[in-house]
Amino acid sequence: MITTSPKPSTSRVEWDLSHSDREENRFADNEDEASEGASTYFTFSRHQEHYFSNTELFTNTGYNYLKYAEYKEIKSGENRASPHFSVSHLCYARDLRSSSDRAMLRLPVLRSELHDVTFELFAGDVMAVLYTKESEVDCLMEKLSGTGSRLGKTSGELNVNGHRLRKSAASRVIGVVNHDRPPPNLTVYQYLIACSKFCPPAVKHFGGTTHLMNQLISTLALAPLCDIRCGKLGPSELQRVKIAAQLIRDPQILVCKDICRELDVYDMAFLVDYLREWAVRAKRIAVLALAPPTIEILKMFSKVTILASGRVVYFGEPQNMLTYFDSINFPCPNFKNQCDYYVDLVTHDNLTSEASKESMARISRLAGQWAALGPTPKRSPGGSLPPDLPRSGPVTSFATLLALFWFEVINFPLSSFTSCFLNLLLSFIISICFNRMPKDRAGATQRFGLVKQMFYFATFPLLFYSIQRAQKQRRKLGMGGLWKCYGSFSYCAAKAIFDFPCIVLSALFFALPIYLITDFDPTSGSTNAFFSLFLLSFLHFTTTSFLVNFCAFSFKSFTASATLCVLIFSSWYLTSGFAVHFKDQAMIFAFGRRLVPTHWIDFIAVQHIFMGQPLLSFKASANVTDLLFDCERTRVLARKIKELPIYTVSTCAKISSRQILFFHGTPADFLATPITDASNVNFLLFGLLVLFAWILVLFCFTVLGLRLSRPQSI
Repeated sequence: MITTSPKPSTSRVEWDLSHSDREENRFADNEDEASEGASTYFTFSRHQEHYFSNTELFTNTGYNYLKYAEYKEIKSGENRASPHFSVSHLCYARDLRSSSDRAMLRLPVLRSELHDVTFELFAGDVMAVLYTKESEVDCLMEKLSGTGSRLGKTSGELNVNGHRLRKSAASRVIGVVNHDRPPPNLTVYQYLIACSKFCPPAVKHFGGTTHLMNQLISTLALAPLCDIRCGKLGPSELQRVKIAAQLIRDPQILVCKDICRELDVYDMAFLVDYLREWAVRAKRIAVLALAPPTIEILKMFSKVTILASGRVVYFGEPQNMLTYFDSINFPCPNFKNQCDYYVDLVTHDNLTSEASKESMARISRLAGQWAALGPTPKRSPGGSLPPDLPRSGPVTSFATLLALFWFEVINFPLSSFTSCFLNLLLSFIISICFNRMPKDRAGATQRFGLVKQMFYFATFPLLFYSIQRAQKQRRKLGMGGLWKCYGSFSYCAAKAIFDFPCIVLSALFFALPIYLITDFDPTSGSTNAFFSLFLLSFLHFTTTSFLVNFCAFSFKSFTASATLCVLIFSSWYLTSGFAVHFKDQAMIFAFGRRLVPTHWIDFIAVQHIFMGQPLLSFKASANVTDLLFDCERTRVLARKIKELPIYTVSTCAKISSRQILFFHGTPADFLATPITDASNVNFLLFGLLVLFAWILVLFCFTVLGLRLSRPQSI
């Protein structure tokens, strides 16, 4: 049982002892079950001893001051023939042309990033890549793993067990630990669950995927961190979580970018020893890019490669590095850190032109000598290609995405329902402004203004907030490499279904104040009137929700997405025949106004607010409330009597709501009485069909926009 807390300098998270005990008991049952059978991974061992005290380790001999053995002291006792990973004469030249230059078919402008990179590794090997320039080692890791979208010219071979790998095949076989951070809104346990569901192991293990995940949590000392969000983890905890997320997939070859740059020497040694033991026991291959601060950490690797200006100047065992450089007259001075010295020796110095020429000549000399003296890798004579890292199917991806959305609601309940409270606030403000609407010409104008505020002007704050939240949610759920684990259709379908309860609550909160405070219902007390207002609000929010998703996923920029959304929504409103009379519009807009979703929502709303005809009428009735509006009465001075001014009141006939609606361009089908007539029902069904067609079209374009805007590199 865990009784001590980790070293404070390596973690920004405060560890609670009772929480640690609870998390330890959480995985105790799984460890007891695992002890009865063989396992590819290891259970509790000295990997936790850096974080949890173990004084027995300090009494052992043969360890350096880091208390970790050198690689030569570890005997795997297994055949190291498979897997066999070899890289032969890998070269890459980056294309510096811009998009406009490529569109104008200009000749390529190439800059060499990698040149004649050659090495080979066997099962159980752990190789350190020492580098002088970060862009070069990142390029190498991308080429080894088959990821990245850098344009340029690539040559050379990547072979696994004698089979040549293409870029697409390498990305399916090799696991990658990159610089991406896990989703900050998910806890450690939730993130690992998502990884295990999206990318299950290629080979079935004893105890299943859940046991494998719990085993990784235990051996990587992540048990006390399971209920902590990834956004609150320190550098050491983040790297351990990222490694666990990749090891769940059980790759044959693991490539790690420089994930140890922010770690101290003890955390670095812990991760190196963990990956080394994983490679030796499971017969895997690990490649790490790092800058080891001490020779003791370097000797924990089986192989080391020094990369200088994209060229290999040494590849071999760390113990033979001093001997090799001594043989070519580049000895390391006494009391000098060998790791720093040889990396500085092959670093391009561009402070002055003389220093640049001298350093480039030295690098070329060292690279040339290694090319002449270094061994040439040979293709393995046999062996099967490692199985592809599996991906979950559409159904599993859909269910996992629903779980991720639910995790976000659990972790951030207030932000998940902010849109509902924003709708309630806007509805309350609109209700206060249109509290009393008299039955005169001004009251008729106010009724039209109420509908405009409800379904047009009040929509813009919701559009902007929803776009920002949708883009933020997409970025968070795509972090940590999760965007490569699910399809665009699965994500859009899961989001549409998960947003359904929020849309229902938003429509309810939006309709309730307007129904209670304003004179939206002329019948004063009809239950169907409230449900009609709720249904109109629901249809409006559903349509705008799909519009928001389409605009938010089509562009990465909030400004571009908001601009597109405003243009589309405003065009709907202006061509619906409600804001601009259809006779004042061009013929093409007047004919197509019935194909606009806002046309149906707005005119059904004004039909009810003027005539009291709810959308949900369960029985036919000819008793329809037809409001009568008085004209504006003004006092007029009689002109014929000049000596004595006499004021008279102008009189006019009352005008009905039907006349007002017909004058404002309301179609005759909306004025049918009663509403349950067959012609009017068919007319409303056609409107619902138009709304459904728009929702379907927006969903298809949302899937297409998300697929085109997905990131192309890790």
